[in-house]
Amino acid sequence: MTARVATDSMYRNSVYYMQRRNLELEKVNEQYNTGKKYQSAADSPSNFASTMRLEHDIAMYEQYTTNSGYALDNLTLEETSLSTINEVLDRANVLLQSGVNGSYSGTELNSISQELKEIQKQIYDLINTKTATGESIFSGGLSDIDAYLCQDDGTYICQADCSQRFVQASSSAKIAVSDSAKNFFEHVETARSVDVTGGLTFSYSDYQSFESFYNRNYHTDDLSKNEYTLTNTGTEYVVQDYNGDIVARAAAGAKNLNFNGLNLNLENVFGNERFTLAPAKNTNVLNTIGKAIAAIDNYNNGAITRSDADNILSQTQVSIRNTQLSVNTTMTSIGARQNTLDNIINANCEISDVKKEAKATISEVDLYEVTTDLTKTQTYLQMAMTSFNYVTGTSLFDYIH
Repeated sequence: MTARVATDSMYRNSVYYMQRRNLELEKVNEQYNTGKKYQSAADSPSNFASTMRLEHDIAMYEQYTTNSGYALDNLTLEETSLSTINEVLDRANVLLQSGVNGSYSGTELNSISQELKEIQKQIYDLINTKTATGESIFSGGLSDIDAYLCQDDGTYICQADCSQRFVQASSSAKIAVSDSAKNFFEHVETARSVDVTGGLTFSYSDYQSFESFYNRNYHTDDLSKNEYTLTNTGTEYVVQDYNGDIVARAAAGAKNLNFNGLNLNLENVFGNERFTLAPAKNTNVLNTIGKAIAAIDNYNNGAITRSDADNILSQTQVSIRNTQLSVNTTMTSIGARQNTLDNIINANCEISDVKKEAKATISEVDLYEVTTDLTKTQTYLQMAMTSFNYVTGTSLFDYIH
């Protein structure tokens, strides 16, 4: 029978060192497998807290990137839709210019009317464009409804509100991801015109001149000041304003009188006729094109004269021009937001990379370093186990020797 010479102190120390090396090996092994320096807050409270904060920041910037991508998709869809509307309106303008051509017959005008109807439908579809998730991009803040609704009588009403939807693209930047058709499509100036009485008819000899005159002389405070009188005196034709001042005249026997871009037809003026600057109107181009279609149809049916039809077609061209100007302004705004988003995305990626690098420095292990530590810890454990075996295996005779 052999006697052990290991004292309690030697035994406890050997066990302690072996357990300690086991724990160290487990910790280093876990670092090696997970790549993380700290498995819990107890390992390093301050560094663990910094890591959690950095992870939160990184997740936030990832969300900003997602938001920015969503915003870019929406704005690109808006830009494409508006660009196509512009192209379609160009075609409508060409058709209307052809329609004013006095040599066109009823059959040719009817072909123009049919194509204008298709253009009207196409614009209606484009202004009601939706995203892949079914959100209407031109309804302002009301993403669940169409921007425009076609009524039973064929007219179009705007259902959009005047607001926009925004996304958070960075910690300090919110970007509009929608535009309201009510702002750029609904309140568009139509052609300024005059209301006539009796047998007086007119056409535009120079619409820009008339529009300039209208803008300078239209009275909103007293509508009676917008009235003009055309009189056949027998020796001449004169136009008088509300004060009775003569502002234009033509010789007796003249067939037309040019008044600030208006071509007044004198053939059916025998006494006094009146014309009034009509109140300014703003509407959408869908309804304006609808009036042009109706004018062509009414002319072919004999309901209106060719001169009246030409006036309406000319007025529709003005409405189209003003709509295109409004659409182009909106596209400019969209382009500016797209550029801003590109810059924000680049900045967010750079900031996110910096935070990821900072997080890695604090919380992630160096593979070469942890491999070295793992080898060293395994060696220490083997030494502790050897020492433990030596202590527990020592006999009295070994001690005496």
